[in-house]
Amino acid sequence: MKKIYRRDWLNKKEGRAFIITAGDTCLPEKTKDGDPPFPAAVESVDYYLDIGDCNRSISLDFTAYNRESAQDKLAKVNLMMEHLNQIKAELQEACVTLPTKKQLREYNKAWRAHSRKGRIPRTVALAELADG
Repeated sequence: MKKIYRRDWLNKKEGRAFIITAGDTCLPEKTKDGDPPFPAAVESVDYYLDIGDCNRSISLDFTAYNRESAQDKLAKVNLMMEHLNQIKAELQEACVTLPTKKQLREYNKAWRAHSRKGRIPRTVALAELADG
C-alpha cells in the first residue's frame, strides 16, 4: 500500500488558503509471471484533493476500482490541468502588463491632484495626468 499526504499553503505571506492531496493506492501483488492475481482481495486507487481559499473550498474525489474508472479519473485530471494552464498563461501575461503597486500609488496620487482641479474620468492614463 502506498499512501500520500501533502498540505501546502497557497499564499506566500499570510492567509488560510491551502491545498491538500491525500490518499492511498492498494494494488494487488504481482505473481511470478508479472500479472496480478484475480480476483484480488483489495485493489483501488483512492485519492482526493482539497482546495480552500478565504471562505470557499472544494473537495475532489479521484477514487478508482478498475482500469476504466482510473482512465476516467486521469481524463478528469488532464482536463483540470488544461484549465489551470490557461489561467497560468493569463496570469503570466498579467505579471508583465499590469502596473506595479508603486505605479498604482503614483497614478492615484496624480489622479487625486488633477481631480481637485475639476472632474476627470478615472480611465485617464497616468501618462495623460503627467502631461497635464
